[in-house]
Amino acid sequence: MPKGKTVTKPCCICSKEVSLFAYNRHVKAHKNANSSVNKKPFNGDNCEYCKKFYDSKLALSNHETRCKLNPNRKIQRQSQESIEKLRNSNLGVSWSNERRKKHSEIMKSVVEKVPESYTSSNRGRTKQIIVNGIKFQGKWELEFYNYCKNNNILIERTNEWFEYEWNGIRKYFPDFYLPELDLYVEVKGYETERDRAKWSAFPKKLRVIKKKEIESIRKGCFVDL
Repeated sequence: MPKGKTVTKPCCICSKEVSLFAYNRHVKAHKNANSSVNKKPFNGDNCEYCKKFYDSKLALSNHETRCKLNPNRKIQRQSQESIEKLRNSNLGVSWSNERRKKHSEIMKSVVEKVPESYTSSNRGRTKQIIVNGIKFQGKWELEFYNYCKNNNILIERTNEWFEYEWNGIRKYFPDFYLPELDLYVEVKGYETERDRAKWSAFPKKLRVIKKKEIESIRKGCFVDL
């Protein structure tokens, strides 16, 4: 072969002479172009498991692999090294009053525009339990919910919020609403001064379910609603 001579081969699609070095890439470009022409645009779809809507195919795919209702979901666990690195990066970080105020305003705005982003069903320190697509913060909430269902008492989660005063105006989301009784319900373990501030300012009927009531439900002798 003469020095500097490029060996070519005719493309099997367009018959253009292409160097052997670039031949596979050239043919692949043809195939990709054809597939993109015939490919239907993605207009959004719902998660196969929780039915949440996504307008991005990549976002939908990423969500479905990690969806809590997916029995084969992939759980990505942080290494201890990553956890320590994140913890150390936050040590000594303090928020100025201005930063706290700005963060509070952002959170209030989010709550007002999208109430479901901050309700009693997606916050709290107790372990979250999901049954039939409904989120419960701990066993007590689930036990009270089942009590209502078993006794034909209509019960629902509520995105409705009520203002109360605690170092400024804040928003309170009760756990449940019983529409037939026009009654709001809070399932509570440890009671704080802040909780009492919420309840004392509550403008409607509210029933607080505590340990004593949960024990009565377990014994089958709870009737006080």
